[in-house]
Amino acid sequence: MFHATDDFDRQEVVAMKVRAAALLGVIALAATGCGATSPAKQDTGPIVIGMPIALSGLASGLDGPFHTGAQLAVDDINASGGVLGRRLRIVSADAKSDPAQSATAAQTVINQGAKFILPTVDYDLGGPAARLAQSKGLVSMTLAGDPRFGMLGVGSLAFNIGSGGPTEGASAASFAWSRGWRRPYLLEDTSLAYSQSFCQFFRHSWKTISGARAASIPSDSFLNGDPSIASQITRLKAARPRPDFVVLCSYPPGGAAAVKQLRAAGINVPVVGGVAFDGTFWLPTVPKERNFYAMGGGVITGTDPEPMRAKVFSEYRAKTGKAPVNGIWALSGYSSIQALAKAITAAKSTKSTAVAAQLERFHDEPLAIGPTTWTAQCHVAVGRPTVVIRMDKGREAYTATVTPKKIPQAC
Repeated sequence: MFHATDDFDRQEVVAMKVRAAALLGVIALAATGCGATSPAKQDTGPIVIGMPIALSGLASGLDGPFHTGAQLAVDDINASGGVLGRRLRIVSADAKSDPAQSATAAQTVINQGAKFILPTVDYDLGGPAARLAQSKGLVSMTLAGDPRFGMLGVGSLAFNIGSGGPTEGASAASFAWSRGWRRPYLLEDTSLAYSQSFCQFFRHSWKTISGARAASIPSDSFLNGDPSIASQITRLKAARPRPDFVVLCSYPPGGAAAVKQLRAAGINVPVVGGVAFDGTFWLPTVPKERNFYAMGGGVITGTDPEPMRAKVFSEYRAKTGKAPVNGIWALSGYSSIQALAKAITAAKSTKSTAVAAQLERFHDEPLAIGPTTWTAQCHVAVGRPTVVIRMDKGREAYTATVTPKKIPQAC
């Protein structure tokens, strides 16, 4: 043991202890990355965005354009220097169009370093992945007609890039009323929450616009997998007063088969559908259709009147060699990346709570999909103007842009 023998020795011992403590402090700072060292690797590497989506199965026709749109935005942003000086990178995993596989696919991309999650474009199919992201403290974003994709059905870190069933239903009602149509007949596909919510919010909005009682709107139901809707068509044809338009709350392929059967039965009144019918992918079923109107995202065949949407569709054609088969899904992917990049930049961080706080400040934020608003109380982009597209013998024709005056409560 060392013994100090005089004041000088005692002062030297104190000095030695001070120098040792300082040295240990420097070592500790270096070990934790808090000293004057280079930034940690995770702060300079790519920002990884995970897409646990349907790479196979029924929903792959929707998630494919969603993924391509997201990659186009990543390419554009990286070409402009990235975000916070870092590149964006997408990793994906196949959820196989199966809700039971959604969370598993999400865990796969999280294991690959994903800090943000863009799941399948549907609440039923993408919700499990979003809920896993919520449990891990990660922001998720996708398009879903069911407004439960957001705070209601997922949590505080989930954002719906779509305007949801409330806006779709209100837009359909407003559009039909503006055309002078007064006698709707609803065909409701009960196989998904999306199709049910479209009918639900149409009823609510039609009641508000027309003053009619919701119970007075005639309706019938079917399932997407039903091989025939002959009995529903019989009841529709017998309805009095005779309906002057049909609201089809469904999605392809069953919804497309329903249109074919309606026309074959001589029912030629206008048919109005939601964003599930945005695109030309389902038109081979009814190649001569000219009286179907979809609440969509943009015109993919021809020239879209909005320059930002037209730019995305042009880039899509350049990247893939063909036009997207639908507009809303490609725009959703592109706009989700846009939104995350803007929020990360504003937050100066990839921390989920900081990014979410910036997303909640969006007010008519210009995105490719359209002006987008979220609040601390509502994570659904309610109220965005809706593009109405008429199907015209295998192509799309821009018809109108509708902004409903009143939208049912979404959050």
